[in-house]
Amino acid sequence: MSKIVVLNVDDDDVTLMLHKMLVKALGFCDEVENFISGESALEYLQSASFSAESNYIILLDINMPGMSGWDFLDKIDHIDGLKAYVALVTSSIDSRDQEKAKNYKKVIDFFIKPLHKNHLSSFFQKVKLLLEQ
Repeated sequence: MSKIVVLNVDDDDVTLMLHKMLVKALGFCDEVENFISGESALEYLQSASFSAESNYIILLDINMPGMSGWDFLDKIDHIDGLKAYVALVTSSIDSRDQEKAKNYKKVIDFFIKPLHKNHLSSFFQKVKLLLEQ
């Protein structure tokens, strides 16, 4: 199986730390990377660190200063060979965000913060099924 890399993208350090702890506790991936902005995560995916052989699971905040989660999703659609599976993780309770998320083929799940272990486990199971196809 290809390498699985989780990218946590959120403008809050505490959220990044908690999500990384949850991801590691579930043991689903080979690597976890934290990014404080959409721009820094995008730079990573556009750099030599990116591997078309890897599967990228992205836990993405929507409302961030600078590049929003929506802007990030628009940008990653143009990265050739990117195998990405996204869970939007947001404090927004606006139902329009959930509707908008349906327009992005890479978005697999949508969670309202705080993210719980059972949410993440469910998301990872959906990704696992997609990877087995």
